[in-house]
Amino acid sequence: MKYRLVCLALGLLASPAWAENGMEALQWLHRISMSAQTLNYKGTLVYQSGSRSEASRVVHVADDEGDMEQIEMLDGSPREVVRVGDEVRTWLPETRRLVVERRVPRPHFPLLLSTGLGELMDYYSIRRVAPDRVAGFETQPVVIEPRDSYRFRRQLWIDRKTGLLLKSETYSENGQLRESSTFTELHVGGVGDRNAIKARFGRNEAGWHLQDVRSNSSAEDQSQWKFRTVLPGFRRVAHMTRKTQPNLPEGAQLVFTDGLAAISVFVDPQANDAPQPAVGQFTAGALNVYKRMLGRNLVVLIGDVPASALKKFGDGIEAGKP
Repeated sequence: MKYRLVCLALGLLASPAWAENGMEALQWLHRISMSAQTLNYKGTLVYQSGSRSEASRVVHVADDEGDMEQIEMLDGSPREVVRVGDEVRTWLPETRRLVVERRVPRPHFPLLLSTGLGELMDYYSIRRVAPDRVAGFETQPVVIEPRDSYRFRRQLWIDRKTGLLLKSETYSENGQLRESSTFTELHVGGVGDRNAIKARFGRNEAGWHLQDVRSNSSAEDQSQWKFRTVLPGFRRVAHMTRKTQPNLPEGAQLVFTDGLAAISVFVDPQANDAPQPAVGQFTAGALNVYKRMLGRNLVVLIGDVPASALKKFGDGIEAGKP
């Protein structure tokens, strides 16, 4: 780390223009994290991963009481998500299932966490490129290149007026596009109206199966799970306890981030007579997934990081003292 910082410092001294570009690009990232929480907006967001594409209608309202949002899938299986503060409700009408959970500090489409932004340049090369237009808005594109093999390359298109993230692309280690999210239609501003967010499927919840997986915050030093392998730059930002089945002990959910990429870790106890779950490496859209058994607990890691990094991190998880 010291060697990297020395090289970075020498580079800044040798190239003032590069330094100015990098710091201005970092300021644009900070604007994203702020605007995502404070702006009122609504529009159509298109997500693309490989050959799969889906559109959703997004409404976000912010006022003195906090912020809330609604996401309704317009393609494929119907699904609707409403978040008010930290509580998230997801309606799955095909199975008549309503999932209620507590949101952990994980970014939504504006995919940055304000925590750790100041350290991003230790792990990424960040620069502005030529202005571009997205959905009729003038944007400032920012390219984010990883300095190691634990992260992906990204490019972000940021509205020059509001700082809202309008488009995002993530690339694999070999330079292939993994996923993109783009607003194709967007209205920003105006007075937020909480009445504008009403769940279409939530108007009549009679006959729906409620799955309550709300988590409770837990003190970090109370976690019995130890992480022996550290990915540089990633730090724990959340530790929750969660009970998915009434007859089993509480499980855990932990979130790690470098300020841009994030890894969620789920540790769920399994019943003694439960069938052996599938383990190994998988993908879920553009996210990598790694599953392994740890005693009678299923450990699941989900992250927007390379598969090798996720496995390395997951294999370092051990059970400590309860």
